[in-house]
Amino acid sequence: MSTIIYVNGNLYTMDAARPRAQAMAIDSASGAILAVGDNDEVRRVGGQHTELIDLGGKTVLPGFIDAHIHLLSTAYRAHHIDAAECGSEGEVAELVRARAAQTPPGQWINGGRWDKNLWPGQGFPTKASLDAAAPEHPVALWSKDGHLLWVNSLALQRAGITAETPEPANGAILRDGAGVPTGILQEEGATALVYQVIDEPAPELTRLLVERALTELQRTGITTIHDIEGRNAFRLFQQLRAEQKLGVRVHMILPRQVLPELHAAGIDNHYDNDMLRLGGIKIFADGTLGSQTAAMLESFEGSPGNYGILTTPEQEMQEAVAVASELGITIAIHAIGDRAAHVALNAIEQAERIHAGRHASNARARLRYRLEHVQLVAPEDLERMRRLGVIASVQPYHAVVDRDIAERYWGRR
Repeated sequence: MSTIIYVNGNLYTMDAARPRAQAMAIDSASGAILAVGDNDEVRRVGGQHTELIDLGGKTVLPGFIDAHIHLLSTAYRAHHIDAAECGSEGEVAELVRARAAQTPPGQWINGGRWDKNLWPGQGFPTKASLDAAAPEHPVALWSKDGHLLWVNSLALQRAGITAETPEPANGAILRDGAGVPTGILQEEGATALVYQVIDEPAPELTRLLVERALTELQRTGITTIHDIEGRNAFRLFQQLRAEQKLGVRVHMILPRQVLPELHAAGIDNHYDNDMLRLGGIKIFADGTLGSQTAAMLESFEGSPGNYGILTTPEQEMQEAVAVASELGITIAIHAIGDRAAHVALNAIEQAERIHAGRHASNARARLRYRLEHVQLVAPEDLERMRRLGVIASVQPYHAVVDRDIAERYWGRR
């Protein structure tokens, strides 16, 4: 075994009994940390083939964990139109026009990250500007938060969405006064109508882009991710792990639709190895603040009657949480509005009650339930989270980017 010993450093150990250290020894083949301590005690770990590196007082931190990422989506930003810096609907349309000039007619133009809340008037864009920019290409652009899809007429046509299309159960098709779709689709019940007809990207391109993204994660010190995506991502990670090319630890959080498969296969949270494991299932309770689709107990400011969208009906959520709980699978529930948090906690509390009743003599370790984002929560539900041991999986970034729209749409709440 070849060992690398780092000495004369300022190491943060995250161990309350010994928060700082001078040195560490690492197995160069596996990357496993063999010892942490002061210079003298760690030097004793070394053998004949030891490499010694003097850190010269530099600081060493443990690897960072990104607890909420969509890696395939992130990887494709380098390939699709990125409208994050656009200050108006017209600027986005110009990006589409430029891409259309380089794309054969009939092929999809995809992209996103546009944010209407940064544009003059903050109104929803329409298909008209995309029709003018790319009349011969179907166009699909997701919003910054991923909960809106802005499409043109050709994309609506390919998806079969017309004025006669019924309103989806867990989403919305925005329409004009005559009932004609405007080009904005809200939440999965509506956006899936388009996503299911978009051409699948070539697997080779997906792998190339993901490998580049994994390298970037390593470069920035991220060694573990909680990836919230679907089967395709999981299969790719399995392939990379088998080839020893994964490079970061992945806790895979899969959509709730895979629960029957996990049940049939007997897969639970113990399906893992050191690099890839099942980290749980994801359930969407609502939309987002920026899209005004977060499920609210009171309507959005300036929009009487708009209480957002509960994207998973309450009964359906209770059933999914109960099944996952029985399987011993961690549950992560996307909940941004206070009504979404309330409904999610109802489902968690009921699942715990059911489990306790069925297994009174067989106590288990409490599942690590998570509420993702949980941007607005009623005081009594915050107390309920504490009592149930529910983790608030929050992203501090939202406190910055959503500050102004939180004041605009939620007011004093």
